[in-house]
Amino acid sequence: MKLSIIIPSYNEAGTIRQIIARVKKLKEISPEIIVVNDGSTDETKKILAKISGIKTINFLPKFPELKQLTSLKIKARVRPFAPASNRRPAIMS
Repeated sequence: MKLSIIIPSYNEAGTIRQIIARVKKLKEISPEIIVVNDGSTDETKKILAKISGIKTINFLPKFPELKQLTSLKIKARVRPFAPASNRRPAIMS
């Protein structure tokens, strides 16, 4: 079975490497890994750029001044389905 695993990310610099490493261990299903970085203000974007074997989607918030008032991670769960090449995407939180 092929599976696209979509990982929403917002300021996850401290954990994103470990999360992706765990998903990459699922070799029996050979998952496509898509990470949606939704306007992180930490080092998340730089870290993702150094990781091979993943697709990364970087969004900028429409209204940066409202970033603290909204959960961008929730929006990151909805947007990324279009680039998934597999018919069965899974979302990790």
